[in-house]
Amino acid sequence: MTTCMVVLLNARVDPNFNEVEFETKYEALYIQTAFGRSAFPSSLHCLYGNIRNLKRHFDEETTSVSRFVTKVTETLLRHGAEPNVIGPIEDTRLHGNALHAFMKICISLGLDERSITAFRLLIQNGSDPNVETNGIFPLNTFVEEILVNCDKFDKLSKHDEVAVTEYV
Repeated sequence: MTTCMVVLLNARVDPNFNEVEFETKYEALYIQTAFGRSAFPSSLHCLYGNIRNLKRHFDEETTSVSRFVTKVTETLLRHGAEPNVIGPIEDTRLHGNALHAFMKICISLGLDERSITAFRLLIQNGSDPNVETNGIFPLNTFVEEILVNCDKFDKLSKHDEVAVTEYV
């Protein structure tokens, strides 16, 4: 799958093609676009907005979704994907840049080394953590996802050692 993407990117396909603007332009002319799904403002938004679909189609024993997401994030950024494009995130009320979109799916990917690498790639390539859209920063998006999904986290038993605290 990534090989096909690289072939298209090397053929100069624009990783910053904004489907939202394209659909808005043709919607006014009553022309139906061929996407057949929600439009995305960038390739990074599209990647992060399709995590649930990817998880259904990937065999975790063979290919890690978080490995795939990290590799595709890196490839798109190397080919000029702009991480600060603002637009809708999935089918929610939320708008934001690629970092907002990544923080929205980070918990479902799992907080492992690969997710941290994808986060680092976004920051290193200019994704602004201080972008505020409708009063929401990327960190707010992340915290909201933790709160919404906290019932899915494993509970610690009374006997599990959480941390060793030394007092000086």
